[in-house]
Amino acid sequence: MDYLERCTGSNRIEQVLEAAKARKLREGENPARWRGHLDKRLPKQGSRVKPFTSLSAEETARLMRPLDSLEGAVARAAELMILTATRNSETCGVRWSELDLEQKLWTIPGERIKTGKTHRIPLTDAMLEVISQQISQHPEWFFPNSKRIGCIPSNVIGRLLDTLKVHISVPHGFRSTFRVWAAETTNYPREAC
Repeated sequence: MDYLERCTGSNRIEQVLEAAKARKLREGENPARWRGHLDKRLPKQGSRVKPFTSLSAEETARLMRPLDSLEGAVARAAELMILTATRNSETCGVRWSELDLEQKLWTIPGERIKTGKTHRIPLTDAMLEVISQQISQHPEWFFPNSKRIGCIPSNVIGRLLDTLKVHISVPHGFRSTFRVWAAETTNYPREAC
């Protein structure tokens, strides 16, 4: 693999031009050099990453009561998503083959994970209670859709929260809730959480 294929920095054009200069394919200063050049000429770029809004751990705990009182796969999916701190698509698309109830383990294959790496979640008693309510609903899908030909769509949890008048922008905020709770109340490293 040559240098140009390994370029992974934030300013790839700058790196390509530097590599060309090193190979004597160009001369002069690098017009794409950021530090000491473009950073002085171009306006500062603000951060575009806006964190998802989230409920506090206490508000999330209170939300579990109305969710538990509702029937259906969507309410169970919302409960499991909160308890496992998983993403919408990971929760809604779970298959029975991913669950090992004897070992109390949920293994999400890498192709269903944003990072592409297999993710293992130990199942707690509360998670197993949610799981027990879905047994015999569908032979393949843990949360079958209304036509029973696939899983529930990932946007249904957000619609359920809107119906319950839960004021967070997206269900993904529950991951943030978990991160904050874990940081404030446990001594586990961030990577473990």
